[in-house]
Amino acid sequence: MAFQHAADSALEVKHAAYGDRQLPASDWFELIRHFVGLIRRANAHPKSGLARAIRSLAVDLDTVGIVSPGLPVELLSVPERALLMQGAWQMVNAGEHQLLQVVRDAGLSSTAISDSDGALPNALRRMPELLPPPRRQLKAARMAALRPRSKRSVQIAWAQLQRRFRSELR
Repeated sequence: MAFQHAADSALEVKHAAYGDRQLPASDWFELIRHFVGLIRRANAHPKSGLARAIRSLAVDLDTVGIVSPGLPVELLSVPERALLMQGAWQMVNAGEHQLLQVVRDAGLSSTAISDSDGALPNALRRMPELLPPPRRQLKAARMAALRPRSKRSVQIAWAQLQRRFRSELR
């Protein structure tokens, strides 16, 4: 119910609190939507660092676990939406500083708290510079390049290289 009162107040006065800052209502609702997405992603991967970080913000992912995965928030039943909004409200109450601290403690980079397209809400725009850079994973093609090649594949590559040099010299 506290979330509902805060949302109503944000609509009336056109701003809302996030930690020690006042955000425009549109940014606040964007932040809530982002937190709902993070909760749903953490719920889908309960052993991830993101799930650990969200749990440390007092969000009960086990309760949220009954929410239908895959359905847009707008199509969820009212009780399911209420569970998600309760979790988002916990994250808003924690504030930006505590969110930053738990993300750091979990060893997450900025990619863990951003959307699938890498976007962050306006309220969290400065957070990536405060977090460690994302760890890049080697792609399968690069991993294959690191393994020793067979004698036959080396001979084929050598023959192709020789043909290329011969054709360039003519």
